[in-house]
Amino acid sequence: MARPVRLRTLYFILVFTLLIFTTTVEAVVQISPRRILILHSYHKGLGWTDNIAQGIDKTLHNSQYQIEIFTEYMDTKRIFNNKYLGDLTALFKYKYHNKKFDVIISSDDHAFQFLRRHHDNIFPHTPVVFCGVNDFKDEFIATSPYFTGVVESFGIKETIEAALSIHPDLRRVYSVVDETVTGKANLELLKDVIPDFKDRLEFITLTDMDMTNLTEKVSRLPADSIVLLLAFTFDKSGNTFSLEQSADLITTAANQPVYSCWDFNLNHGILGGMLTTGNSHGITAAKLALRIIKGESPANITVIKKSPNRYIFDFNILNKFSISTKDLPPDSKIINQPLSFYKQYKQIVWQAVVMFTLLLIFSITISINLVKKRAAEIRLKKNEKEILHQKKLAERYLNLAGVIFIGLDINGNVNLANQKAYKTLECNEKDILGLNWFDNFIPQSIRNDVRLIFKQLMNRNIELAEYYENPVISKTGKQIIIAWHNTYIKNDDDQIIGMLASGEDITEKRQLESRLRQAQKMESIGNLAGGIAHDFNNILFPIVGMSEILLEDLPDGSPEYENAREILIAGKRGSDLVKQILAFSRQSENKLTPIRIQQVLRDVMKLCRATIPADIEIFQEIQSDCGLVLSDPTQLHQVAMDLITNAYHAMDSGSGKIIVQLKETRIQDHILVNISLKSGWYARLTVSDTGKGIDPEIIDKIFEPYFTTKEQGKGTGLGLAFVHGIIKEHGGDIQVSSTPGKGSTFDIYIPLMKKPVVTDSVKTVEMLQTGKGNILLVDDEPSVARLEKRMLERLGYQATAYIKSPDALKAFQSAPNDFNLVITDMTMPDMTGDQLSKKILSIKPDIPIIICTGFSERINEEKAKAIGVKGFLIKPVLKSEMAQMVKKVMDEEWIYNP
Repeated sequence: MARPVRLRTLYFILVFTLLIFTTTVEAVVQISPRRILILHSYHKGLGWTDNIAQGIDKTLHNSQYQIEIFTEYMDTKRIFNNKYLGDLTALFKYKYHNKKFDVIISSDDHAFQFLRRHHDNIFPHTPVVFCGVNDFKDEFIATSPYFTGVVESFGIKETIEAALSIHPDLRRVYSVVDETVTGKANLELLKDVIPDFKDRLEFITLTDMDMTNLTEKVSRLPADSIVLLLAFTFDKSGNTFSLEQSADLITTAANQPVYSCWDFNLNHGILGGMLTTGNSHGITAAKLALRIIKGESPANITVIKKSPNRYIFDFNILNKFSISTKDLPPDSKIINQPLSFYKQYKQIVWQAVVMFTLLLIFSITISINLVKKRAAEIRLKKNEKEILHQKKLAERYLNLAGVIFIGLDINGNVNLANQKAYKTLECNEKDILGLNWFDNFIPQSIRNDVRLIFKQLMNRNIELAEYYENPVISKTGKQIIIAWHNTYIKNDDDQIIGMLASGEDITEKRQLESRLRQAQKMESIGNLAGGIAHDFNNILFPIVGMSEILLEDLPDGSPEYENAREILIAGKRGSDLVKQILAFSRQSENKLTPIRIQQVLRDVMKLCRATIPADIEIFQEIQSDCGLVLSDPTQLHQVAMDLITNAYHAMDSGSGKIIVQLKETRIQDHILVNISLKSGWYARLTVSDTGKGIDPEIIDKIFEPYFTTKEQGKGTGLGLAFVHGIIKEHGGDIQVSSTPGKGSTFDIYIPLMKKPVVTDSVKTVEMLQTGKGNILLVDDEPSVARLEKRMLERLGYQATAYIKSPDALKAFQSAPNDFNLVITDMTMPDMTGDQLSKKILSIKPDIPIIICTGFSERINEEKAKAIGVKGFLIKPVLKSEMAQMVKKVMDEEWIYNP
């Protein structure tokens, strides 16, 4: 019996030992952690990658296994080239050459393709679970038993179908995609579904672009379009963007809804779509990895090819584009949608119920207090009514004052305004009370300065001015000048808490003062013009007359002849200039004739090219068939010269471009903006330059007489004033636009003639009117007297010249019948021309008299006729003009038709 007992004892010891060993092994197995390598294609912080990582981590940490996780980010969104991939290969091979992993989880295409290429070299025999892979094909893993996973099958087709349902008028889909591997794969998937929408939608691909160009493009899409954001993290210039940055930039710029297929774009401006979620991909991949850890072979795990996608939309973006949630596909998830009151405040509601119950319990206790409170409220309302009455009374006094009242707090916010303020500022109470006075009613050009002064006043750093003026801006944008009287508002502690200002609109007063100053300027110009005209014409007369005589005496074609001819032309131009000055000052009328502006411009351009330096380019765009205008060619010549000269002077750097354009333009009533013209056809002369431009603060003054930006002594300030006056006299208008630092453009509008003017094709040869007779000649300028005498003698007349009017009168008194005609200057010492004429006519009433003057405010042709003078000439006088006038007054039957 001893032997069986010993055997049983031995058996028991053996079983006990085996049990202990098995338990120890299981404990060791449980204690030894499983190793998992997670290889992400992109970088930490990328929304899609972070969502996948969260799904993986959550699933693995909730499993029954102790797992040691190794995580690598390939960062291929920000850098992707062969050298970089080679360096990664070397790094991983070195880093993990002695590490054995139970499974590798890869996310997205770059990590998957990397493992396909280097699996056997770096991680031999290690199972791989992939997720987030686009455009998966079975042949990718056909030769490897170690790969399985979940494919990123995103719902492009479903997203487009949802967009068609939401936008019935949808006709165009603009797909945004970059040139990365992911982008190209996504584009191929889009191309697969395009045939399903044939004849319904047009697909336009926006790829290989700079982000700047892309955002500019999507900001101007037609109303019948949407944007489909597939992938854009790498632009044409090599700039990289996170998924969130890319979505923010594109959706902010887009003027039409942006759809997508991934949830990482939510809360970054997309409307929504059939969205693939990174979190669900991470969870699914982690579950497959746990199956492999449990012992299942990856070769026996079927690749999951349908992602758990669903329709998700952003409530805020739906509101932005006025889209109702009723238009969304069934079972759509809506984020950012306000919860119902009960759901949002469920806990508070129940707390309120409990509190209400408690209040009911204590209601009897507080009823007495309520009665007392009611009595206090009655007294309070009575006081409030009294305060309201006093306030209305104060407002009535403010409104009766007839001036503007504005109250500002210490921050410049408006807390009081009366009816006069509302009327002046063209607003009502809600448009002004509570608003910052400086931000809303002070012009931007002075806003900071006025605000600074106000702050200094509030801090008592400067003394309060009793009176000052400044412009304000009404609600409609009109600028008004207000004269202010200010006083501080203080509290009981004598602290400044604001300011009360009373003001008066003095805009009209200032405008009247400005007009008065303008009239005074014009009056001074008129006085200046008269003096210039008289003296200058007397100087020009001998120049013009003597050059005419020289031309008669010199052989045609000789150098001397040409020199004399140039002198004559210059003299005529000087005479025309005097006429322009007189016309500008309204002391002379110009004779307007039908002319073509392009003929005037031809002469002007020839002169400008000869005088303006060659490093300033002059371009011309002249419409050759531009119609006729009724104008003075000399004045038009002066206008063009002044504008081109000003353009030249604007080139401080000494180089630039001047562009002269002429074309016919039609002005219509419904498009008139700043042009004071009637509708019709006009010749538009445009002179543009690339000079320094005009300061906006002075652009409204450039047409004022005497206004100039040139240094003292280098400009009269009359050039543009002359131009403005001439164009207005022609029934036209002048407009100017300028950008400081870039140049200016002047547009001249002159009305075209409605009917063509028919002229004789053959010029009539001007015949000098000669004659006989004795002429008494009077002019206090010896050179003028000599010229007129010689001119008359060449016309066949005898002339007796005097330089003093009393001497001439004595000669006539002694022998009145010896003279057939009297020609006299107007402005002379001792006796003026009109005084001399009256005395001569008192002696011989039928004697013809011609007044020949440089200029005089005392006399014109009508006044001369009124005293019996038959002829009136303005110096300088051409020989032909003298001949015609003399013949006319001496021979009543001869009629001159100009």
